[in-house]
Amino acid sequence: LVAESQALPLVSFSLVVKGGSAIDPPGKAGLTAITYAMLDEGAGEYDVLAFADQLADLGASFGTGGDRDTGAASVSGL
Repeated sequence: LVAESQALPLVSFSLVVKGGSAIDPPGKAGLTAITYAMLDEGAGEYDVLAFADQLADLGASFGTGGDRDTGAASVSGL
């Protein structure tokens, strides 16, 4: 889905996937929530602080979340 507006020079991207807390394995309640929460803890050569610095350098923000049926990661920036 694309929604274009020329009012602001802003780009926003969201990835929504099927797979929320309903798919937690038996005896491991909360595993999916922890997984989504850890997505901004660093990636590849970037630890959590370097990852945050890279986002800040781009003027971007990153967020994750999930509910019972879905999980999402989103990025927005200038």
